[in-house]
Amino acid sequence: MGETTQKPKPKKGPGLMLAAIIVIVILLIGGLAYVFMAGGGEKGPQVIVFYAATEVLSLDPMDAYDTMSFIPIQNMYDTLITYPGVDIGNYTGCLATSWTVSDDGMYYNFTLREGVKFSNGNTFNASDVKFSIERVLQMDSPDTGVAWILSQDVDLDSCTIIDAYHVSIKLTFPYAGFLATIAQPFPLAIMDEEFTRAHYSVADPYAHDFMKYNVMGTGPFKLESWEPGVQTVMNRSANYWGGWSGKHPDQIIIKEISEPATRVAALKSGDATIAEIPYSNVPDVANDNNIVVDPVKTFQMELIAMCVNTTRDSPSNDHSFMQDAGVRQALSYAFDYANTSQLYYAGYMDPVQGPIPNGMPYETQSQPSKAFTFDLNMASQLLNDSGFTLNGQGERFGGVAMDIYVDVGDTERAQTATLYKTNLNRIGISVNLQTVTSTVLESVRLTRNWDMYFTGWVIDYLDPDDYVLPIAASWDSGGDYFFTGISNPTIDEAAWAASQTIVPAARIQNYTVVWEQLNLDPNMIFVGQTRYVAFYRADLKDFEFNPVTWYNFYGYHF
Repeated sequence: MGETTQKPKPKKGPGLMLAAIIVIVILLIGGLAYVFMAGGGEKGPQVIVFYAATEVLSLDPMDAYDTMSFIPIQNMYDTLITYPGVDIGNYTGCLATSWTVSDDGMYYNFTLREGVKFSNGNTFNASDVKFSIERVLQMDSPDTGVAWILSQDVDLDSCTIIDAYHVSIKLTFPYAGFLATIAQPFPLAIMDEEFTRAHYSVADPYAHDFMKYNVMGTGPFKLESWEPGVQTVMNRSANYWGGWSGKHPDQIIIKEISEPATRVAALKSGDATIAEIPYSNVPDVANDNNIVVDPVKTFQMELIAMCVNTTRDSPSNDHSFMQDAGVRQALSYAFDYANTSQLYYAGYMDPVQGPIPNGMPYETQSQPSKAFTFDLNMASQLLNDSGFTLNGQGERFGGVAMDIYVDVGDTERAQTATLYKTNLNRIGISVNLQTVTSTVLESVRLTRNWDMYFTGWVIDYLDPDDYVLPIAASWDSGGDYFFTGISNPTIDEAAWAASQTIVPAARIQNYTVVWEQLNLDPNMIFVGQTRYVAFYRADLKDFEFNPVTWYNFYGYHF
């Protein structure tokens, strides 16, 4: 973007000759510039413009817990370790260059990278690591609760500074997923202790309010500006330890545009380099040669929660049928998995075998097959075997309608719910489909006065425990995020045993037990695993999408 200048006013006499000479010089310079550019000369500033569907809510990694906030945070802060490119099967050093783990899985010792500076020029060292760990635990993410990812196995006595570039972290128990919890910046991004502490105050303990709007990290980009609800602008950090000798963008602009048609139009015109587009709008850009449609892998799972222990079992409104495992198996067979993917997710939803998503460690070994497929005959047989046969009016459960909830703002889930209702009607189950706001759905969920609701789960960190415990374990054992009322002691014991051993064979064995028990006693319909479709301009080079760390803009260029 060049400066705006005014044309000089025409002059009489000798000035006209001077103007002619100037024009000739300009033309010569312009021609030389064209030749230079055509021959591969240096281009102007490279700006990547990302059109996002949702808003950035916070720039403090220790109290941000939403996808859109994650994207700028990931590009301005660093972690101790990360993943090499799109390889999620291995860890690589980031602010740590190496690490060792004790045989009992309790101690992690890190050697830190020397010569690293924050974007303000302050030098990074072990004190910043200890400070960052303690700030996560002390502040305890009052807005979002994201601190649990670290606090589950680390406390205020965990981090010991050995010297300026060596730290030791002692866990509170040998948690197998620890490295995964620190490989992305929620919540343990490394902050500049000096900068952050300078803004601690009685009114703003831990600089919670200040760091929501201000950033001081060691990542490749630094914050230029953030207008909540409008856009976030990041520029190169001249102090970035990774350097700028290769091909890298100069600036990243994230625009927050809620209207899908606007995002589509911006991508087609080139105003957007990357844009988030709903599945329903894929045909609008699929045949445009200037746009790449890239269905990348993610760990997003679509689910239907089933209330295992409903509170509504009074004679006048008896929903105790939901306590029968055979009924819940039948409900799993009554779902049309393949057509849901094709009709409402543009084919970008893959089947899953159980609570561990595809591509995650131990998934294939511990979940050898998919237990439930679309089979209305099997569903009917299971209902009959459980004693819930059709009455004279062709109804089951004595005509009591199942209450199924879905978020009105989620188009794909709402469409899926309608198809599911149709298939349940075909086997004699009446459905009261409740299309409600997110707020209403959340309040209802906590009451267990529901039979089913549509939901999903997105990765917190790359370990099966992040899915198995909240989905399958009971509330009393620290699980059941979805408030289904599941209480299976065999699942609880196996889930906890798997999380506390670092022996792969033992983890696989225990997760297999969880999978087998969920097939017999399901509390969840595993609808599928969606692929995130990335849409970007074809002239964007070296595009990569890591399913854990998402967009890493540093490596992109034109």
